[in-house]
Amino acid sequence: MGRERLHIDEDVLHFIWMRGLWDVRDARTTDGQLLELIDAGRHNEHAGPDFFNAKLRIDEQVWAGTVEIHLRASDWLRHGHSADPLYDSVVLHVVWEEDAPIYRRGGERIPCLELKDRVDVRMLERYGQLMRSTAWVPCAALVGQVPSLQLRAWTDRMVVERLEEKAQHIEEVWEHLDKDLEQALYVMLMRNFGFGVNNDAFEELAMRLPYRIVQRHRTDRTDVEAMYFGVAGFLGEIDEQDSYMRDLHFRFAHWRKKYALVPLSRQRWRFFRLRPHNFPTMRIAQFVDFITRHDHLVASVVEAGDYRAYKRLFELRVSPYWREHYRFGSKTGRPHTGRLSPGSVHLLLINTVVPFLFFYAEVHARDDLRDRAMEILEALPPEDNAIIRGWRRCGLDPQSALDTQAWLYLRRAYCETHRCAHCRIGQYLIAGNDFSKCDENA
Repeated sequence: MGRERLHIDEDVLHFIWMRGLWDVRDARTTDGQLLELIDAGRHNEHAGPDFFNAKLRIDEQVWAGTVEIHLRASDWLRHGHSADPLYDSVVLHVVWEEDAPIYRRGGERIPCLELKDRVDVRMLERYGQLMRSTAWVPCAALVGQVPSLQLRAWTDRMVVERLEEKAQHIEEVWEHLDKDLEQALYVMLMRNFGFGVNNDAFEELAMRLPYRIVQRHRTDRTDVEAMYFGVAGFLGEIDEQDSYMRDLHFRFAHWRKKYALVPLSRQRWRFFRLRPHNFPTMRIAQFVDFITRHDHLVASVVEAGDYRAYKRLFELRVSPYWREHYRFGSKTGRPHTGRLSPGSVHLLLINTVVPFLFFYAEVHARDDLRDRAMEILEALPPEDNAIIRGWRRCGLDPQSALDTQAWLYLRRAYCETHRCAHCRIGQYLIAGNDFSKCDENA
């Protein structure tokens, strides 16, 4: 394959530079000066040049500063770096091809390293194979080559990235709610009681019926049920033969006026194609049991203890009416417990408890809670969905929810956008099955 047909982009050039995957023998800048690399520097995730704290020798002069990487030297001009003072510290311009000399704002020419004749073509061919792949994930046929120890390390890194992303979302909600931590957890927990199909409606319910109001009345379960079902919009038209519904309607009329509560439209809720135990009315009844049993939500989650204690948080019992109904006015053929299934409990732990513990640990510098979040994921069984089944077809065998959460994130954040040069699995394959050439901080 000719070099002109190879797949080359800045991602792979960053990887090549960072791991020294170029021929350093008799290296020279494009204007003929002898070049010796001392330290490639550290990748910059923020505005400015691509690598900082780089160190190199050009002829007899040692330089310390930043390094900028482009496919073509003229990209410097196209990206507007010529007028940006952040780029005055660049000591080396690394490019695939120099198509124009580049100068600092003061007029000095920036030394340039051209890589096109200093990179192993076979490595670029492997990278091109990944970039052109139309498989479920680019490395679907190759991931089995990765040693288990290195795969384990990358899996651990991925689950941390996923939890950091979720913690960032919780922080945004927290900021939006004027840093009311109880309300933030309340909104997050209630949203996840929608179990996907009704998430948005449950979140809106939490916003219209704030935790501070519910907390005042938590000792009277029927009042709390009246408020939730009323604000949810299920008490607009009542069945006169249903004494329970009449009682809730009467109570809600009082609380609606006192707290200026605004009901949702009943059409916000989805019942279609849901099994009865997933009906939003059942989920509200279950949530009422949870909320009336815990005086302070944050303390209940932070201080629960071990994995078994967290599971017990969601051992819920609905009120007697909901053991014979799944929705208002329609009695079931036989009573049921109304409890959350083990799978539902696992989802609440994965999507609510674990991310909140991770967020709380970052805000309050509690490494023990960060470790506890990981321990919960390791104790939970692996999830089973289409994406995880895809990874299984690639030869991977998840042992816990920690693995599945990591691989869900890996596919979305790396595989779907072909970020193989940033992934340690991709790096291993690009470098020719040599992990010593992979970026440990990728």
